[in-house]
Amino acid sequence: MITIKRKRDIVSGAALKYKVWIDGEVATKLSYGEVQTLSLPKGTGTVQVTNLNGKSNSLDVQDGDSIEISHSSLNLWVFLALFIFGLVLQALEVSFFLVTLPIALIFYIIVTRMLKLTILEKVGTKSPH
Repeated sequence: MITIKRKRDIVSGAALKYKVWIDGEVATKLSYGEVQTLSLPKGTGTVQVTNLNGKSNSLDVQDGDSIEISHSSLNLWVFLALFIFGLVLQALEVSFFLVTLPIALIFYIIVTRMLKLTILEKVGTKSPH
């Protein structure tokens, strides 16, 4: 069994659930701030999480491990860039909401998929016995 926690460190993607993958199979979905305990059929495995923003690093785990999902501090800069991008579009008089919003969202998705902003890390290990 492993324990996986989705930290409440930044609001980015708070409304979206993360898919938790163990050895290439979806094991569960994790909401903002949620903690779950998952079984590892083989006692070891590789964990990765995905959502609209892309995927995290892969992490090798074993029974008793505790892992956390957090975000890179770069995520805040991406939000800031998105805000500035919106201001630039508005300055260029592309203020039509139905045009500006999709352009900003596409920009955000492309940038966040290029950068690995979601981080999986081990925060502890307990003996499974």
